[in-house]
Amino acid sequence: MAGGRVQVIERSLDLLEALSEGPRSLSAVCRATGLSKATAFRLLAGLNHRGVVIKDPATATYMLGPGLLRLVHGAMTGLAAIAALGRAEIERLALVTGETVALHVQAGLERSCVDEVPSTQTIRYTSSVGSVARLDVGSAGQVLLAFMPAEERGRSLALLEGRLREEGADPARLRRQIAAVGRQGWATSLGERVKGAAAISVPVDSRPLLLALSVLGPDTRLDKASLKAMLPEMQRTAAALAGLIERTTDWEDKADERGG
Repeated sequence: MAGGRVQVIERSLDLLEALSEGPRSLSAVCRATGLSKATAFRLLAGLNHRGVVIKDPATATYMLGPGLLRLVHGAMTGLAAIAALGRAEIERLALVTGETVALHVQAGLERSCVDEVPSTQTIRYTSSVGSVARLDVGSAGQVLLAFMPAEERGRSLALLEGRLREEGADPARLRRQIAAVGRQGWATSLGERVKGAAAISVPVDSRPLLLALSVLGPDTRLDKASLKAMLPEMQRTAAALAGLIERTTDWEDKADERGG
């Protein structure tokens, strides 16, 4: 019974990820997810009932629905609260490094910036709160890929590799890169997403949530040696943030237990 419930959740998430790229017919959804038409139709009907997925009667295509907005609002509210709790730690790291510090979270096959303390220097690079980028581009996304649960990482890499093949890039290189990030515990990026920008990221690997903590700035100030020199302070900050998140979650869990 429990295994069945988990399978339903996994398959429903696969459907939502398939529709995140735009409206699709039932056949296209089945090709993207590997589900049978009967299973996909049943799950889509359930998601449609909650408004998470809607069906266009004119084209018979499925697309993400307004019901997701409630979930997104709740997720962003929770992330904003977590970012606020760790604001002092983020500001301290920005002061110590003299560069922009940002926090990113996974959003499907992308990562989104949920908090940022811009550098006070005249020449600087920023990520901007709310900005998104693909997970395989830049150090923050690579850290999120490397430290997410193994099953989720496998699915994400498979989808990203499909996109890389379409773009004529080498998908095997991404797996090697993510494996290396997982072994060393951090990732760097030099001009990968924005020309002239450099960044280093480490995981904030708390029990309920995975974030990427990044320091970024112009490559005229931040070469590889300069980036690596920041690692001890970044790892200390990441550990402090993870502890804050875990203590907050434990308090909420205990409060729920008392309320129940």
